[in-house]
Amino acid sequence: MKSIHLLACLLVLFALAACNFGGPSPDELAATMVAQTQAAASPTPLPTATPTETPLPTSTSTSTATPLPTDTPTVTPTDTPIPTATNTPQPTDTPTPIGPIVFTDDFSTENKSAWSGCKSPFCKWQGNKLQVGPYDASGGGDPHIVTCEACGQAMYYKASVDATFVDGYNDRWFGLAFNMDDDTMHEVGIMTWLQFCGIWEWDFNKNSWYLENQSWDTLWNGMVKAGYLTNRVGVEVRPTNQANMADFYIKLNGKTSFVVYTRPVKLGKVGLVVEIHGMEVHFDNFEYEEIEAP
Repeated sequence: MKSIHLLACLLVLFALAACNFGGPSPDELAATMVAQTQAAASPTPLPTATPTETPLPTSTSTSTATPLPTDTPTVTPTDTPIPTATNTPQPTDTPTPIGPIVFTDDFSTENKSAWSGCKSPFCKWQGNKLQVGPYDASGGGDPHIVTCEACGQAMYYKASVDATFVDGYNDRWFGLAFNMDDDTMHEVGIMTWLQFCGIWEWDFNKNSWYLENQSWDTLWNGMVKAGYLTNRVGVEVRPTNQANMADFYIKLNGKTSFVVYTRPVKLGKVGLVVEIHGMEVHFDNFEYEEIEAP
């Protein structure tokens, strides 16, 4: 555009010069036109604002780059093996150790499983005692025995009981039966009114008995409490140095009264005994303890 404008001005000037108008010469006009053209072409530049860069706000906190999460490898599940049955050994019954038997009874509670031969009305638990007798006369002269089943069978042991005459005939024996099986038994018995103490062997098959005291003269025993007083009657069947033999230690009121030596023994039971009939006896505080064979 500037070149076209300048060319037009020059043509006008040449035309004026050719017409020879008065005034400025063609050269002057040309110079003037050039100056005006340059002035028009170069206008005074407008002041431009110097842009000021506004600083970006800076964070007062220190930025910590958060690491990008890494892919966690996925564990491919594997087939869980099916558990197989394991044979668990079944518990076996532990045998109960066989050892010395100890049994006590204060007769405060009826216990017919521990005692056989206790038949009512002749035998019963009463007043925290075991009442034995009176038996009627039809029983003849045989001893009446209440057997300790809880004591089992043994060859060597010690047993004792409190025995009290209560009522009836006072010329009868009562006490402990021991070394007893179906054929024979031994008895340690007392007769409180005469203060007698004896030891017998009974033969059930022959219905006979044998006194094992030294003699009849030795039946009287000052260790027996007379009358209605309670006596502690006991026996210890002790092993000897001979097989199947034992010594019988007869105990009265906690002391050894006499000993019967070297008597044959067997696996046997113990019990309480009341002889013949017509007599009532109370038993209490029974104790039994097996003695191990050497």
